[in-house]
Amino acid sequence: MDQSNWINLGILVVAAIAAIVAILQVVEARKARDESVRARDAAKDHEARSLKASEDAAASAADSATAHQRIAAATEQQAEIARDLAARQDSWTFRNFGPANTDQHWEIRNNMGEPVRLLSITASDGSSWIVEDEGTNMRTVIAGGSAGFTFIRRFTSPARITVRVVWIGLHEQLPSSFEHTISATEGLT
Repeated sequence: MDQSNWINLGILVVAAIAAIVAILQVVEARKARDESVRARDAAKDHEARSLKASEDAAASAADSATAHQRIAAATEQQAEIARDLAARQDSWTFRNFGPANTDQHWEIRNNMGEPVRLLSITASDGSSWIVEDEGTNMRTVIAGGSAGFTFIRRFTSPARITVRVVWIGLHEQLPSSFEHTISATEGLT
């Protein structure tokens, strides 16, 4: 072999090594590119999940705020009902004027601070043990004024009965009612 063949062989070996190195670099570059594409796709998925989670959190916060507003409104409504009920608890007072063994005359006093039109005084169960005084129905009862009824007492009459008073304010559209349980021995004077 002459010298030019050795040089050509050397160049061939160097070229083969360079080609192998180039092929290895191409393989590594493809792996890096594939990993980069997977990382990019994973980042897009993560971004989409994060965006969905933030949208869900915003919707949940809006739902929570709406629920809190409903709770606050319901609480205010309950407080108003409680105030109205407390006012009605004090709206009429009952006073007994007779012994437990005879028909008892009772007086109810208007404590509302304004005149009202009295519609009825009845037993809440519809029984006939409570009888309004004559002229009581549709009578205007001034603030501090009173109306009367009789609790009929017989051997078969109950010892306790719930009385329903129904009235309408002079400036109101709908009637109001108040119930109070009385006893034959309550408030004897």
